[in-house]
Amino acid sequence: MDSSVEVRPIRMALSSEADKRTTILLWFGIAAPLLRHLFIYSVGIATPGYSARRDFLSEVSAFDAPYAVPMGLFGVGLVGLMMIAAAFGLHRAINDRPLASLTAYLVGLSGLGFVFVALAPCDPACVAVEPSLRMQVHFLAGLVGMSTEVMAALAFGVGGLMRRKPGGLDMTSLVLGIVGLLALLVLVAQRPELTGNSGLVQRLVQGSGDLWLLTVCWSCLHTASRPAHVA
Repeated sequence: MDSSVEVRPIRMALSSEADKRTTILLWFGIAAPLLRHLFIYSVGIATPGYSARRDFLSEVSAFDAPYAVPMGLFGVGLVGLMMIAAAFGLHRAINDRPLASLTAYLVGLSGLGFVFVALAPCDPACVAVEPSLRMQVHFLAGLVGMSTEVMAALAFGVGGLMRRKPGGLDMTSLVLGIVGLLALLVLVAQRPELTGNSGLVQRLVQGSGDLWLLTVCWSCLHTASRPAHVA
């Protein structure tokens, strides 16, 4: 019997299994933002004295926060791991686009940043005259996590512009990336006008990146030609 007749079904099966794995990984990219914001808002509401407009997200996972353990483990650490998984799915799903690898790597780096945020919670109330090394790691990892997710959105959008006919998803990615980047610059600058609104600006940064990740993974899953492919 011709060996090529036997090999062909095996290759088809492997391809099918690869698509299934990619689909599962992309679902992590949808679930991660939803899980993050579920914990952000539910824990924020349950924490006495916490203000979503005024206070940073880190304060609900600080050492003295009443729900620090579940927030750190599930709302930050688990979300970071899910983002890393989603990065592998995106790398497979959009590998024919310009800047595809950069986009996926930035998502993975963002997830890794949030894993370190969970491993190094900030000092009580996230306020210290002399911040501990752990707190410094926390803020650096948080900055990496937020900024790289926003940059992934920009990379995806710019990659779309490099094609002859950018689509609606490309333009949406650009808008979300620009909004997130501008909000991040305002947050880092710590202007006096920001006093009392730091939490709101941080949520704009985080929300822009998370909305992009959810949107692009959802689009990958619902492309007609292939479940895990963006044309």
